[in-house]
Amino acid sequence: MSTPVSIFSDHDRQRSAVEQVALAATAAEPAGRTGDLLVIALRPGVESRKVLASPGHSAIRAAISVAVAAGNTRAWGDIDAGEVVEVPVHALPEIIRASVEPVGVRVVQVALVAQPGAEPGSAESVACYTMWLSPADEVDTTARDQHTRLLDQLAAAAAADHAQALERAARDAAIAAARAAEQGDRTLNRPDSPFGVLETLPGRDHLDRMLHELDAPQAAVMVLSIDDADGIVAAHGARGLDSVRELVVSRLVDSVRKHDVVARIGTDTFALVLVNVDRRTAFDISRRLRTVVSDTLPQGDWPESISVSVGLSHEDGLFDATEMFEAATSAMDDARLEGGARMLVAC
Repeated sequence: MSTPVSIFSDHDRQRSAVEQVALAATAAEPAGRTGDLLVIALRPGVESRKVLASPGHSAIRAAISVAVAAGNTRAWGDIDAGEVVEVPVHALPEIIRASVEPVGVRVVQVALVAQPGAEPGSAESVACYTMWLSPADEVDTTARDQHTRLLDQLAAAAAADHAQALERAARDAAIAAARAAEQGDRTLNRPDSPFGVLETLPGRDHLDRMLHELDAPQAAVMVLSIDDADGIVAAHGARGLDSVRELVVSRLVDSVRKHDVVARIGTDTFALVLVNVDRRTAFDISRRLRTVVSDTLPQGDWPESISVSVGLSHEDGLFDATEMFEAATSAMDDARLEGGARMLVAC
């Protein structure tokens, strides 16, 4: 049996096809009677889960998000992929019931979209749940048809994400093979890089703990990704990409303030937490760092230039540092989608 390929927690890539479909589906009020609500819980079994909802229903979205994060999905846990089941309101988790009863929700229909290639019953076996909530006695024909079409679109998107993940796995395996083949080759005309800096960086777990414990009057999160990693490998080999990563990290670490934190959150993606900075200072630091990492490269077997895509999020006063990180990641994804070599600030 082949090893399942995960598409989750892949922060150095653009939004998944499933998330793009879900964002489009929840961007406006759903079809059906007035008051109908669509909620989509993405990646419910993993840490990078996200819950999206139709506009104007943040309290219900938050309640469902808490229930899903706690694994409290027994009310609909036995449904099969593609099946739409009606869950009595009284059977919903208490936190969800307390949010939907005051607004008159009487019908809740839940469906599941399976994650292709994932082991059944594993944390990653569900690509998303969809929940259609209505104040009517039953979901009407228009709403049922829209819900069915949405399930088909999400299933197709999950299949596309899985195919892309398999392609990435094959590419990464090829890179690993090329790196192994080059291990004994020390004749390349490339100056010594500061190898070891990359390995000293804290990882995603450390970053998550820091964000959770962050206590500051104002802060910023910057997410930075190296552009065109595939092109660097094609032109300079796996060791060439390793050298670029090490150079970027070395320049970041040398350029940030001593109390700022640099963490590695993906293959070619890094996060910086800037503490006690106002919005203007955060913007200036991010712009300077983007310039620093793309500065003149050493002589020898290096790319002609390197560029990075940057997302920046800043908050003043009460803030959720984890949401800031997600906003900065989303802004970085958008910067890459627009061609890279730019910085976008999260609204």
